[in-house]
Amino acid sequence: MIINNNNYYDTLPDHSKNSWRILESYFKLKQQAPNSAGNLTSHPRTTNQIIDDLSQMCELNAEFVVDFMFKNGFGLENQPDGTPNWQIWEIEEGQF
Repeated sequence: MIINNNNYYDTLPDHSKNSWRILESYFKLKQQAPNSAGNLTSHPRTTNQIIDDLSQMCELNAEFVVDFMFKNGFGLENQPDGTPNWQIWEIEEGQF
């Protein structure tokens, strides 16, 4: 993941900085869009799924996660039923 939000991160209160760092770690092996440099698999997730995945690490609210996602360049894609999901590409095992 490309992260270039140091100025924004510096403005966050300490409890939010912890949540931001946990989200950064969660997305360490994930990208906003596929590139030709590696083998990536689409793994769309809703905001609530991301929150559920990290619920044992910290308490996140949807607005904070949405802000993180947009500030880090993640886009949205519609699922066949029309619901929006975050477009997330994961590095396949053995590729890192």
